[in-house]
Amino acid sequence: MSVLRQMYPQYSLGYYCRLFGKSRQGWYEQQNKAEDQDIAEALVIGLVKEIRTYLPRCGVSKLYFLLQDKLQEHQIKLGRDALYVLLLESGYLIGQRRRKPYTTDPNHPWHKFPT
Repeated sequence: MSVLRQMYPQYSLGYYCRLFGKSRQGWYEQQNKAEDQDIAEALVIGLVKEIRTYLPRCGVSKLYFLLQDKLQEHQIKLGRDALYVLLLESGYLIGQRRRKPYTTDPNHPWHKFPT
């Protein structure tokens, strides 16, 4: 809606709210909620960075368990799946390691039967 206000400054915020069927109060509440959510996400990312300094390969489930006390302390409601999405979007999700296939060593020093 702020883009519309920039394009058409002659119309008021109330006009746009009525146009989309929302109240002015609802628009301001949405703005404040978005700011609060951004602050909460930044705090969670900071806590994840702190944990990852001493547990660099820690997964989402363990991170969620370790963050529970801090999240309750800051009154942040964030589920495990939401934490997964947040880490994915911000690039802090750990990828799976590729395993090297273990095969028989053809040059072992023990006795080999003739083929």
